[in-house]
Amino acid sequence: MNTPLKNIINPYKTRFFNLLTSTFKNSNNLIELSKLDKLNIKHVLVTRPNHRLGNQLLMSPLIKIIESEFPNCKIHLLVNGDLSNVLYENYSNVEHIYNLPKKPFINIIKYIKVSLSVILNKYDLAIAGIENSNYSKIFVKLSRSKFKIFDS
Repeated sequence: MNTPLKNIINPYKTRFFNLLTSTFKNSNNLIELSKLDKLNIKHVLVTRPNHRLGNQLLMSPLIKIIESEFPNCKIHLLVNGDLSNVLYENYSNVEHIYNLPKKPFINIIKYIKVSLSVILNKYDLAIAGIENSNYSKIFVKLSRSKFKIFDS
């Protein structure tokens, strides 16, 4: 039986990224966030780089909570695929949607360009859309944000 190389490499890749992101902890100053005037949070990044429709829909409650907690904020979403453009076009607080290409190694230039756009922007708050997503956590870690939330 001929096993694709991808099936051999994936378990090692998953273990490596799990080990890497297990050290990421929420910002120590999250208590400060709760004491801040909610109107002072202007830019929020939510990362959920997954192309599946269900996973992108699961960001809706989080976005609604962010909108109600921080009414003056502009939300930037980091996603994978183009479905979010349609899903979140009517959300007034969603200002920008960064779409990572579905196949990063085939579209490496676009992947790097989008990644740099996210990393170079400054945010008041960055949230990993799901705590089990290694890529989501990595983008939150790399973001220039005062407050970082990796898990609940």
